[in-house]
Amino acid sequence: MSGAKNRTMKIPIYGGKLQIVISDNFLKDAKKHGFSDMGVYDAFASLDEEEDTILLMFDSKNITPGIVAHEAIHVMGFVFAARGVFYDPENDEPAAYFINWVVDQVYRKIGQKSKS
Repeated sequence: MSGAKNRTMKIPIYGGKLQIVISDNFLKDAKKHGFSDMGVYDAFASLDEEEDTILLMFDSKNITPGIVAHEAIHVMGFVFAARGVFYDPENDEPAAYFINWVVDQVYRKIGQKSKS
């Protein structure tokens, strides 16, 4: 993927992998991953169950904190569902810590400062 920042890391505690792609040519790179109808999107998250990997791809021209948070929720949903983790609104600290980790990973990837 030319013009794309690409990083894959292990997901702590829950296992599996997270692949983050920040793409300068979002439509072309999405198509390379099998997603051909992405014209109205600025980002997406997709689970590859066979590889136990979540692909998290962003259009570098339209990435915002809100989009990162939105996609982080999808990542959490994939991980929690695959691992049988129940989201408990009475004890949402595991979810909050996980979202924090995903967002920090994305911001490290796009080169913005993160405190942790």
